[in-house]
Amino acid sequence: MIPNFFNRLPKIAPDELYCTFSWEMQTEAWQQSRRHSHPSARDRAYVGHLCLNGFIGWLAERFDSDRKSIKPYLKNLEGLWEFIDGIPILWGNTRLLLIPHQTIELTELVVPQEWVDIPELVADYYLAVQVNLDNEEEDCWMRVCGFASHGEMKQKGEYRRSDRSYLLSSEAWHQDLTLLWETGGISPPKNIANLPPMSYTTVKAALSELSPKAFRSSRLRLQLPFPQWGRLMANETWREELYQQRMQPPPLTQWFEIQASAVVSELKAMGWQLYGEVFGGSQFAGAFRRRGIGEPKAEVSCVKRIEIEDEAIALIINLMQDAEGSIAILPQLRPFNASDRTACLSAGIGVALLDATGQILTQVESEPKTNLLQFTQPFSNSPGMQFQIRISKGNSSQTVWFSI
Repeated sequence: MIPNFFNRLPKIAPDELYCTFSWEMQTEAWQQSRRHSHPSARDRAYVGHLCLNGFIGWLAERFDSDRKSIKPYLKNLEGLWEFIDGIPILWGNTRLLLIPHQTIELTELVVPQEWVDIPELVADYYLAVQVNLDNEEEDCWMRVCGFASHGEMKQKGEYRRSDRSYLLSSEAWHQDLTLLWETGGISPPKNIANLPPMSYTTVKAALSELSPKAFRSSRLRLQLPFPQWGRLMANETWREELYQQRMQPPPLTQWFEIQASAVVSELKAMGWQLYGEVFGGSQFAGAFRRRGIGEPKAEVSCVKRIEIEDEAIALIINLMQDAEGSIAILPQLRPFNASDRTACLSAGIGVALLDATGQILTQVESEPKTNLLQFTQPFSNSPGMQFQIRISKGNSSQTVWFSI
C-alpha cells in the first residue's frame, strides 16, 4: 500500500519532501527485516524498507513514472543492510542514496565510507533523510531535508576514522530540492580511485583470522583494513556470501537443545521456528522412518521462511540423532502457507546441497503440482563440517549456510 505523499505541508518547509508510513507499510517492513543476525542490522533493514518503498512511491507519483522503473541500483540489499546504512535508488541514469537519521533535529549528514570510496557503490547524490518512528501511525514519517553531490561529500565532508564515515554539516548541503528534481542537480563528474586488487583467497584468509565474537560483531566492517573490506563489499557474490555466513545458525548438534533459552533465542533471531509453531503437529511421522532409519534418540524440525521472486517458501530442516550420536539431515521445501496444506510450489524451484567449497553434491527440482520437495535420502557429515542449501527459482537464488 502506498501512503499519501505531500510535496508541501504547512508544518514543514516547502522545499522538503515528506511522507507518512502506514501500518501496512510498517508491518511489511518488519517482516522483511527479520533476515539479519543482530538487532542493529534488523533496525537498519526495517528503516531501509520503509524509506525505499516510501521514496519510490513519492517519485513515481510526483513525476508520473512507472513505479517499476525506479529501483535500487544494487542487488541483495539485505546483504548491505547487515553492515551499513543507506538506501540506493536508481532514478533514470541518476544514482540517489538516502541516508536515514532518527533524530529530533537533523544537523549533519553521516555517510558510511563504503558509499563514498567504493566505485561500485558510490552515488551521484546523497540525500539527508529524517525519520520518526512512533507508536502512532500518523507520527511515523520520513522527510528529505537536503542533498549533496559526491564531490561535495569528498571536498566539504569531514572524514571520521573512528567509524569510517563522512560527515557533512547541514550548512553545507543544498536545502532546495528543486535543484535536484528540476535540473538534475549540480554534480560534476566523479573521480574515484580504484581499490587495490585483492584475491578472494586473501579476503577469505583475513576473515578466517577473525574470532567468532568479532565475526558476529555489528562492527565487523571495522575489523579489517578498508582496502580489504572495500573489495569484499564491491563484489556482489562475496558480499552475499559474507552475509549468508553471518546468518549461519548455531551448529546443528545444538538444535536438539531447542528448549535452551540461548539456542532458541539465536535461532528465532535469525528467523527460524519450530515446525509445530508454523504448521502444527509433528513433522516426523515417516519423514525418516520410511527411509529405513531406526528409532531416534532425539529429533527436531525447524522452519525458515525464504522469499524468492515473490514466492514464500518454507525451508524445513529435519534432524534425527541415533543412539550412537550420528545425525541424519533431511532438508525439505514446501509453500509457506499454514492454512492450506494442499498448496503447491511453482514448477522449476530447485534445492541443492553444496559442500563448503560450493561444489554441488545433489539437487532436485519441483515439477507441476509438487507439494513437498526433498532429496531422495537424508545425509550426514562429521561434527564441525559446513554445508550449504541453495534454493533457486529462475535467475534468483538464496543460499543458507550450516555447520554440524
